[in-house]
Amino acid sequence: AGQIVSALFAGALAAAMWGQLKRSQVPTRWAIVLTLTVMLNPLVFYSSINGMTEVIFLFFAVAAAGALSSWDPRESKGLLVAGLLLGASFFVRYEAVAFAAAGVLSVVVMQWRTPRWRERVGAVIIAFVAPVSYMVILWIVWTWLFLGSPLAFLTGAGSNLYFTESIRLGQNPVLSPLYGDPVAAARWAFIYLVREFPPFVPLLLAASAVSLAKRNRGLFILVIFAAVGPAFLAFQVYRGQLLSWSRFWIYAIP
Repeated sequence: AGQIVSALFAGALAAAMWGQLKRSQVPTRWAIVLTLTVMLNPLVFYSSINGMTEVIFLFFAVAAAGALSSWDPRESKGLLVAGLLLGASFFVRYEAVAFAAAGVLSVVVMQWRTPRWRERVGAVIIAFVAPVSYMVILWIVWTWLFLGSPLAFLTGAGSNLYFTESIRLGQNPVLSPLYGDPVAAARWAFIYLVREFPPFVPLLLAASAVSLAKRNRGLFILVIFAAVGPAFLAFQVYRGQLLSWSRFWIYAIP
């Protein structure tokens, strides 16, 4: 059953990517190339059939980024859809909090310099954060009721903190030297990312340049969401809390 769910969400992920590329007016041939590049990446392809949660989370993150990048600040539909998607993604992976932070920055970017933006931006951020906060609070309450501790999912047996204790004790020859060293952690994460997915950095730099040159807020939001995954994982390396499994580097690919 898990493999079927992964396959279904892989199809949904491909559809979400295709829809976003077409909304961004990317030529069809390039939309096909980019979608296939992502979906046929070994990490994504494997995650599409392994019954794990990575592809499910990627669908929610990509769909939320698409909803925000095409959101009309004069309306609320795209904002609420993005908030609900990121809120639902927290039930799949706790990294949703980092992507929600990227969403808050995206909301500010979309509101920047619009009419009465100073008056509206606070209310808009609350409207976006409310669904995410509700899901997080609900999960904390459930954890408290069933496990006896509201933060057991972060600190208890089975959590990342529990499984990565050996890193912080200096027992991991690769990750332990990076613990507590922000420069070394960032450099190692960058090298690993380039090796796993070489097109990422050139694509991110090109998209950043185009978004700034053309003042394309929607594209800049996609840049924010693309960068937050690797940045969060580099932070996990620095904190000594990254499980040494390759599948955790999948977030940079879409």
